[in-house]
Amino acid sequence: VVAMTDNDILAGFPDGSFRPQGTLTREQAAKIVVYMLLGAEQAESLTCGEAPYTDVKATRWSAPYIAWCSDEAILHGYGNGVFGPEDTLTGMQFAKMLMCAFNESSKSRYTGSKWAESVQEDGTRLGLFKGDAGMCSHGQLQRQQAALMAFNAEQMPEDTGSVITPDDQFSSPADTLQEQNHPDDQSPDPTDTPQEQDPDPDSGGIDPNEGELDL
Repeated sequence: VVAMTDNDILAGFPDGSFRPQGTLTREQAAKIVVYMLLGAEQAESLTCGEAPYTDVKATRWSAPYIAWCSDEAILHGYGNGVFGPEDTLTGMQFAKMLMCAFNESSKSRYTGSKWAESVQEDGTRLGLFKGDAGMCSHGQLQRQQAALMAFNAEQMPEDTGSVITPDDQFSSPADTLQEQNHPDDQSPDPTDTPQEQDPDPDSGGIDPNEGELDL
C-alpha cells in the first residue's frame, strides 16, 4: 500500500482513511491501471468529451480512465452499453486487467471461455499473485489486495514462459475472499488511485470458468 501511494498510483478517501478491507470497484480499477501505465501527470490530464457508457457520464470523475482503458481493450462494459462503475471487482477480473496492460503480447489469450485459466496460468508464472493466494480467486478483491497485485504487476519480468517464483508464489495468503460468481458480467474493471473517490453521487466482471464475467 505504501509503495503504491508513494508513487501516486493509489490514494485514500477524503476522510484520510484507506479502507484496506473495502472492496475494489470497476472504476477504481480503471483509474489504478491508467496511473500505472501513464503516470500521475499524464493520467490527470486525461479528459472525456463523450460519455463512454450510458451509466458513465462524461463529467463523472472516472470517465477519462474508463474511456482510456476501453480504448486500449483493457476492460469493457457488460455488452449492453452499461459499464457498472460502482460494481465490485473480483481477483481474477483485476488480474485480467493487469495482464492485458502489462503482458500485451499475450492479450489474445485472455478472451473466450478459458480466459480465466490463461490469466491464472500466466499470472502465477509471472508472480502476479505473489504474497496472497486469496487474490487468485473469483471472490471480491479487497483494496489492500489490489495494492499488492498492482505492485506485483509492476515487478513482472518480460514473459519468457519460465517460472520465476517457485514456492513463495502463494507464500502468505492474507485475507481470502469469499468466492462469488458474476452472472452476466462481460468486463472486469475499476480503480482507486490518487484521491480515489466519487464526488458525484449520481454515478452509477471478467470471467473465469466459474460464472465470472469477462472484462
